Amino acid sequence: MKKKTIILVVGILLVSIGSTTIFAFSGIESVRFIDSKIYLNENPIPLSDPSALIAKEGANSALAYVPARSLLNYLGFSVDWDADDSSIHLRPKPFTTDILYASIAEFQEQAMPLIGALDSEGVYLYALKPEGAVLVHKNISKAFNWSCYSPRFIMPQIQAADYDHDGQIEIALSLNNGSGAGIDIDELHIVKPSEDNLTDYQFVPDDYFKQLDEMVSYSFSNNNGHVYLHISIENKSTDIDLTSIDASILKVDDCSVTIDQGIVRFFLHEDGKIIIHGGLEIRTQNGEGPIVAELSATVDFSQQGTFKLVNLEVISPPSAYSPLLH
Repeated sequence: MKKKTIILVVGILLVSIGSTTIFAFSGIESVRFIDSKIYLNENPIPLSDPSALIAKEGANSALAYVPARSLLNYLGFSVDWDADDSSIHLRPKPFTTDILYASIAEFQEQAMPLIGALDSEGVYLYALKPEGAVLVHKNISKAFNWSCYSPRFIMPQIQAADYDHDGQIEIALSLNNGSGAGIDIDELHIVKPSEDNLTDYQFVPDDYFKQLDEMVSYSFSNNNGHVYLHISIENKSTDIDLTSIDASILKVDDCSVTIDQGIVRFFLHEDGKIIIHGGLEIRTQNGEGPIVAELSATVDFSQQGTFKLVNLEVISPPSAYSPLLH
């Protein structure tokens, strides 16, 4: 008996096709439906229709076709067949920011769940499991080693604009990868598309903390029983009355003001701009104290791929939309 090698073909069947239909094509030696299993990252993909094993006359290999509709539906695409020109149309399923997934269980059922989109720019973001993401921009896709969502299931923010003023659109993504009581931490990426690539630039914490340290200074004073925090930014001072804070927490001699990775920080995308917010926390030798204000600045992005904080200001008390209050 002649042995045949089986080759999996990505040119896949939309639906199960009867053998009488397939044999209408010349050069087909045999067709057999098989109960094959498909795995993505070692996770089995449920198929509603069987696969087909097709052997061509005189060939030493057989082609294994798998049903496209159930496979691509599982990956987050809709599949349409146009009988007029025998074409297949794949489209990402519609994205909504209101209710993307009804539950974590529904999210986990998807092999590559859609977690963000800008339909107008052809931008789609898919989560890989257990870690990572695939970003699609028009006809280009690329996998990145990103943490895309937190245990609280906060989905990414995506915006497209010409951030570096080079006449081309860049994609900005804020990925929430840490949250909890009083903590909400975002990671900012700007991706520059080219003809055949997507290049990622990240605004890393060491960079923006260094810039803040160089731009901001702090001091305390005690005046007639009132303790004040003085915040200086480019020779402009903001005074915050700390008298309402528990005296056992606040002692002028051992207080410091810190902005570090444990403090709330997040990015807002507004009208083509990116705004960074960081919590301003009173920290003593005995541990963490209250957040009394926040710092806000616009993030500038250069054609060389560097980030710069501009228009830095103090917001006290923290703004109403800030997770600092939640």
